[in-house]
Amino acid sequence: MIYGLWKKWHECRHLLIKELEICVSHNEDDILIGLATGQLRLWTGRKSAIVTRIKEEPQVKIVECLITGGELKEIQKMALKIEGWAKTQGCALAMHYGRHGWTKAMDDYEDYGSVIVKEL
Repeated sequence: MIYGLWKKWHECRHLLIKELEICVSHNEDDILIGLATGQLRLWTGRKSAIVTRIKEEPQVKIVECLITGGELKEIQKMALKIEGWAKTQGCALAMHYGRHGWTKAMDDYEDYGSVIVKEL
């Protein structure tokens, strides 16, 4: 299992490393540990990748897209798949962390600085 996760990460690492370099909450080791422990989930497409986690707050369960990289159209399709899965996990919100430009790409989200949010 660990080798499979490590291999999957290294196949898409190049898509996420620039975003990871500006991420203040996680470094690469944190991501690998999170994936290995099941706290984080890695979603991959042909040319894109997204790292997510489910966060339970007192009043709401949220799927957070912590790090995203790759081809925009594919990311948009992946986001829909993640949102559908998140609903089955009881999430009521989806959040994407990133640059302000994501607001234009994910037009059904609201811009909260570097966080965009969508009710599921």
